[in-house]
Amino acid sequence: MATPQIHLTRVQETPAGQALLQGVLNHARQYVEESFGHRLVGIEGAQLFEQLHRDVDAAEHRVYTIDLQNGVNKTIGFITLGLGYPHWDGGYVHFLVIDERYRGAGYARQAVQKLEAIAAEETTRMRLKAYPPDGAVVGFWRAQGYVESGRFPVSFEPPAGLPRHYSLLEKQIVCVDAPLARRA
Repeated sequence: MATPQIHLTRVQETPAGQALLQGVLNHARQYVEESFGHRLVGIEGAQLFEQLHRDVDAAEHRVYTIDLQNGVNKTIGFITLGLGYPHWDGGYVHFLVIDERYRGAGYARQAVQKLEAIAAEETTRMRLKAYPPDGAVVGFWRAQGYVESGRFPVSFEPPAGLPRHYSLLEKQIVCVDAPLARRA
């Protein structure tokens, strides 16, 4: 049986958008807390948007829900895209979160491919930070074609025994509808 398809929907910072992200957070709290490096107990949707925008110096920061199309649309995660950085001319994935109940079915891979297609309309490169630097998260991104370009100190105090640095990963992307000249 084929994996159901997903689509990305851009989330606005409205009460409805905040509620969508809150629902995903409730089912992926441990993963999100590990990604942020601290506990998010009691956080509400509006605060989650604030957290997602923290430390982001992009001119534009977009949040997309990952919606499963399986007869009925169901939001199963979110992914973010930053564009317009003063120090980087590419796009940046800040967070990819999938509800624990839907992991391992290929939805994250589909979400990355769809986000790259969106970003390819405006840039030819993508970048992200992965933490912890030696684990399944980095392996996932490498499988998507990202290459480690460095390791840098984290901006938070990690729990005892966890690494004090993250991996920076990058990838060249192309718009499949772009003229051949732009693909080079």
